Amino acid sequence: MSTAYAGTILFDNPVFDNPVDSPQGWRHDSWRNLVFLSGEEMQQGDGGNDAVGAVLRRHQMKPEKGSLQQGEGFMKNMRHWCLLFIILLGAASPAVAALEWNLRAELPLDGTPLEMALNPEDGRMFVLLEGGRLQVFAADGQLEEQFSVAAGASSMVLSPDGQRLFIGNAAAKTLQVVDISYIFDLPVGNSPIKGEKSAPVTLTVFDDFQCPYCARLVPLLDQLVAAYPGKVRLVFKHFPLRMHKFAEQAAIASLAAREQGKFWEMHDQLFANYNKLNETLINDLARKVGLDMKRFAKDMGNVTLSMEVAADMRLGQEAGVRGTPSLFINGKPAQERNLAALGQLIDRELAKGAGEQKD
Repeated sequence: MSTAYAGTILFDNPVFDNPVDSPQGWRHDSWRNLVFLSGEEMQQGDGGNDAVGAVLRRHQMKPEKGSLQQGEGFMKNMRHWCLLFIILLGAASPAVAALEWNLRAELPLDGTPLEMALNPEDGRMFVLLEGGRLQVFAADGQLEEQFSVAAGASSMVLSPDGQRLFIGNAAAKTLQVVDISYIFDLPVGNSPIKGEKSAPVTLTVFDDFQCPYCARLVPLLDQLVAAYPGKVRLVFKHFPLRMHKFAEQAAIASLAAREQGKFWEMHDQLFANYNKLNETLINDLARKVGLDMKRFAKDMGNVTLSMEVAADMRLGQEAGVRGTPSLFINGKPAQERNLAALGQLIDRELAKGAGEQKD
């Protein structure tokens, strides 16, 4: 089969449909593109594109631009070319695979399903039911949430990032846009905190000390803590990326500084020098912030601190962290990176907390 034309060429019958049509010339574009011309058609015009067009028109194929090469004694070598072509075609053809299927799960639904959408990031399934009910299942098939949308909802689409649902109502001719917020449990543990420890709003940041974007976010996070005194606290989590050679060492160094009560001082120095960190500079920065260097050196080899960094990374991965910086507000991922937008999200959390207290 030739993939360059809208038609099929066979070697052993019915392409040349009368005795005059014995191949006398050929054009070779690649090992998969051979066009054979009859002796009669070779005599038309100059034996070039007119002849090619004649053959292709007769076999209902679209001609392709190219040169025509003629060769005497082609019939003599015809079998060799055919054999070579068949071998190459067979080698390039994909293997035929058998289809096997297994029933992975059977999910109990509260009604007749109308639409289903899958979040490719985390495997969550959204099922729209008759009557405007929506059920959300985790990747393992466990029911996570169910709630009501428009009673006449008839269709549903999930945005590529999995953060928004578009629910259509054919009868009412309306479209609902539903924002989806995933709330992750992010325990503080021994992580460093900036701000009031009992603040109602927690900003949790997963950072890498060699990440330029993390370094740029530092002033903004400080502004937010300062703008909401007593109401917002910042929790720092480590997420050193493999692509950054000294990121994990810097993370352990910051925790070694925490053991001496100077995490944030070390934090600021590391980010101020994010683009030139190495082992020597990290030690120099520890000395600069006034650490006891003997104790610092001992703590740098403390397995407990290394395990704490690893635990932060596992927590981040469970929360969907793929890069840095990753910011969460009361466990909800926040994509915004400006003071006004983040301030609105904080205000929303504060208002929600005030409403819960009234209840």
